[in-house]
Amino acid sequence: MAGTGAPEKVTLPDIYREQRNFHGRMHDTFYMMPPAFATVIGGLWYFAAQYLSKDKMISIGVFLFAAACSLMFLSAMQRYRLMLRAYVAHINKLDHEFSVITPTTAVPRTGTALMVLLLLALVMSVGGALYAAADGRAVAPPASSVSITVSEP
Repeated sequence: MAGTGAPEKVTLPDIYREQRNFHGRMHDTFYMMPPAFATVIGGLWYFAAQYLSKDKMISIGVFLFAAACSLMFLSAMQRYRLMLRAYVAHINKLDHEFSVITPTTAVPRTGTALMVLLLLALVMSVGGALYAAADGRAVAPPASSVSITVSEP
């Protein structure tokens, strides 16, 4: 009965089923993270590039904020990846001989590849801030040396 106060007995199959379900939801979330990260970082880069010729300080600040976002996303991805690995390890203990073994290959795993891309976004964001902070001549378009004269016949 619900109101008796007696603790409910949780069985090992119940724990296994819950952990499998939770792992599936975590896995789905893991693959939703990269598009969100790309949207945020790409939007910040677009905004910073638009302000490059208008206001350098805003552009530098936005590029640095994109770098901070990349670093934070990198940390979140690493923590999430560790949590997923822990769930897989625990589920594999419960699966015994039916546990899933992922082969080791030369191709980086999805999480590793995404983390490398986030690290690249961090480097590119810092590079964008340095570029924006550089001398104004680096941003100005090249001067035209062609002169056109129109003469009437």
